[in-house]
Amino acid sequence: MPETRTLIPPKALVLAPMAGITDPPYRLAAREKGVDLAYTQMVSAVGLVKGNNGCSRLLEVYPQEGPLMGQLYGTDPAVLAEAAARVQEMGFDGVDINVGCPAAKVVKKGGGAALLREPKRLQEILKRVRDALHIPLGIKIRSGWHEGSINALEIVQMAEDCGVDLVAIHPRSRSQKFGGEADWGLIRQAKGRTGLKIIGNGDVRTPEDAVRMLDETGCDGVMIGRGSWGNPWIFERTQGLIHKGQVIPPPTWEDKKRIILRHLEMHLEHNGTPWGILSFIKHVGWYLKGYPAAADFRGRLNTIRTKDGLRREMEAYFRHIESAKGRN
Repeated sequence: MPETRTLIPPKALVLAPMAGITDPPYRLAAREKGVDLAYTQMVSAVGLVKGNNGCSRLLEVYPQEGPLMGQLYGTDPAVLAEAAARVQEMGFDGVDINVGCPAAKVVKKGGGAALLREPKRLQEILKRVRDALHIPLGIKIRSGWHEGSINALEIVQMAEDCGVDLVAIHPRSRSQKFGGEADWGLIRQAKGRTGLKIIGNGDVRTPEDAVRMLDETGCDGVMIGRGSWGNPWIFERTQGLIHKGQVIPPPTWEDKKRIILRHLEMHLEHNGTPWGILSFIKHVGWYLKGYPAAADFRGRLNTIRTKDGLRREMEAYFRHIESAKGRN
């Protein structure tokens, strides 16, 4: 079996799986800015086994992406084991089972964070999936179903007993979703009680947050999700702070424009039009947050359906920004 350290170098920076966001273009943009390990979007094990084209598409990758974890969700141990074996055959570096998604459409079917309420079923899943693989196996969990049932430490111990290699912990309960504060103390406790690789997740929005999480919890890696929206530079800047003690300044406008256009080109190539245009609008909003007239610009993008029209609109907006900078 490949060793977990090939996936998790010391103080690794990890891109979180995010539905509708972390497609190959997004992952590659982040990879080029310093990500050590990335995850695919969450994929239905049932859909993959049944040959659903949408599920297979979620597992498309660029050749230069590795190392990469294929993330699955589901409830049936046999189906998850079969799906995991297929992910392995596709050449992924590891398989991850989602045990943390709080979305209603996932948990009402017993998947994601709902598995935290069924540790015996989860145990059977992990045993069956482990037996089907010769590559690293991970799980991504939350602290518990709700504040009255925090069982992350028990789940981590069970995962270790089942042969899991790494656990990513988002220390919020399912009922918290993304509200309140993440309890980093839970990450520290988990790291102190297990020999598994532990990845911390939650409330990492700046390079300083990432360094503080590493220092306070002793975790092996930091997973960044929403903090990377429109901000792949967070990985580059965090790498500089961790390994060189350097505070790299935020990107210049020229840097940002170059990445936006590169990300756009990859996104349209991967997703086509008009869907590629519509699905990129959220990225535009994140990249241009705080820039003048950004909301109006996003509104105009909603009316565009062609690549040429999108390019013209973006070039006009960029000229507007550059003109405004020239007047300041």
